[in-house]
Amino acid sequence: YAMVSLGILPKVFVTEYGIQIGSALEMVLLSFALAYRFAILRDENVRIVESARNELEQRVTERTHELSHTLSELANANERLRESSLRDGLTGAYNRRYFDASFEPLLAECRAAGKPLSVLVADIDHFKRINDESGHLAGDDCLRLAADVVGEVVGKGGSVVRYGGEEFVVLLPGVGDAGMRECAETIRARIAGASLPMADAAQSMTISVGGATLRPGDELSAHALLKRADAAMYRAKHEGRNRIAVA
Repeated sequence: YAMVSLGILPKVFVTEYGIQIGSALEMVLLSFALAYRFAILRDENVRIVESARNELEQRVTERTHELSHTLSELANANERLRESSLRDGLTGAYNRRYFDASFEPLLAECRAAGKPLSVLVADIDHFKRINDESGHLAGDDCLRLAADVVGEVVGKGGSVVRYGGEEFVVLLPGVGDAGMRECAETIRARIAGASLPMADAAQSMTISVGGATLRPGDELSAHALLKRADAAMYRAKHEGRNRIAVA
């Protein structure tokens, strides 16, 4: 502007309004710079937010996995505890608590499905004599052996219960008279031929087994069915032991 005023530069639009044009260009460039800076900050902010979101999602996923694992372990522990509460501590067979909770529902289930339900009552012969002659530890070994043998014979198709003392109850859903007799005789024979875990090789163990079957259409109660099997077991005892009897 000064040079135009002194006549050094001609008075034209550019020279006359140079300051304004320069200021305008400066403002435009500054605006571009600010916009660029804003874009950088915006992208940085998006990156930070995205990173934080991903990290949060990762933590949530990890915590969810940990929680699921913990809940699974807790459920397994509860199931083991529940199962343990239903098992006899000495033999590993089911206990009376299991029997009392499951027998009547099992009978009702078989009746509703039109299937038979067989019950065996097995009692180790002369168990008191085994305890007296070989000691209670030997008696415990015999109980464990009996439970193992009965469990192997019955398999997963039935349930073996230590009902009390040296007496076991076997529940056989879906098994009729013939299958019940075969199972009872197999148990008797396997027990009689078992190698006893006692120092006295002359000692032997036998078992008497009674059985009863609820047939489709029968109106027997759970108590009556068990009573029949129990009476059959005592009949086997009275007839000489080491045998089976059926109701």
